Amino acid sequence: MIADVCDLDELDNGNRREATFGAIYWWNVKLGMALAFAFSGHLLNITGFNVALNGNQSAHTLLMMRMCDIGVPILTSVIAIAAVAMFNLTEERAHQIRLELEKRRGKSA
Repeated sequence: MIADVCDLDELDNGNRREATFGAIYWWNVKLGMALAFAFSGHLLNITGFNVALNGNQSAHTLLMMRMCDIGVPILTSVIAIAAVAMFNLTEERAHQIRLELEKRRGKSA
């Protein structure tokens, strides 16, 4: 999808900016990882996890940890699916953009 977005951007403004899109993409990946690490500690506190108990956590704590282990991926997956569903660049449109760019550059399709 990033390549298709780069092509659409070139069609709109005439410049190739893959490096910019790549930098933004990887910055978001790193931000997501940092937030996940920061949020995981808070999530353990919310579940009632007590490090002093080692593996002898209460049944409620284990249930809450399982709910978080299931709920967080479901929630983030739904967000990702919604974002992709709202992305209005179809495969057919991506092919049309590619053909238009090849015409502009003087290459045969």
